[in-house]
Amino acid sequence: MEIILILIILVASSSSCQAMFTDQVGAKQKIDKFVVLFAPNYCSTGTQTCRSNLPDYFTIHGIWPNELSPPIPRTFNLSLLKDQLLDDLLAQWPGLKNSSDANEEFWKHEWEKHGRYFSGTQVEYFQKGIDLLRTQEIQNALSELLINGKKYVTVDILKRLKQITKSNPAFSCKDSKQGTTKLLVEVTFCLDPDLTTHKDCPAKQSCGTEFYVDTSTPSPSPSPSRYVITEKAVASF
Repeated sequence: MEIILILIILVASSSSCQAMFTDQVGAKQKIDKFVVLFAPNYCSTGTQTCRSNLPDYFTIHGIWPNELSPPIPRTFNLSLLKDQLLDDLLAQWPGLKNSSDANEEFWKHEWEKHGRYFSGTQVEYFQKGIDLLRTQEIQNALSELLINGKKYVTVDILKRLKQITKSNPAFSCKDSKQGTTKLLVEVTFCLDPDLTTHKDCPAKQSCGTEFYVDTSTPSPSPSPSRYVITEKAVASF
């Protein structure tokens, strides 16, 4: 009887510990996330067949609100995305797939899958993504990750980004084609339900102890203009 009781306690304790380090409840995401990706690394890992003119700066993958409330049925309407918002999306939230309708397909997926848990309109959802990318905390954090050729020590860069955002983001990495290095693919910023205040993300282990972002020739300092919207960036899409 004592042995059975001990086993029950151990199982309960294990489940509790697992719950502390997961952002899922069943199959539902319980944390609000803003996710950006670095296209050259994302595409180099064979995740999908990408177009040739990839942006060499961080772009938006999506706003992924928590899924704890009932979903709202969503239907994507491309005609609602126009004027300055459309220009911003082309530069900062582009589809990467090698197809003529990559942007529409990507935006439709994000809105109909993740926008179901967003309380505002389609326009507000996409504008919120652009606004989040432009916040000083996220711009400063991404600048730290764009030093060409730099080998990042995971624990050190996380500590640096926590100084900037006052919270721990999460990194996702993939092996390089040669399998010799880890390449940063995505950065996740976790947020409170107001989608403004940063909070700690659950730790991810995919980057190991060190990783690279851009493996090109080293330069003396990062260039924030690589992800800030410019007329040149808009014209390239």
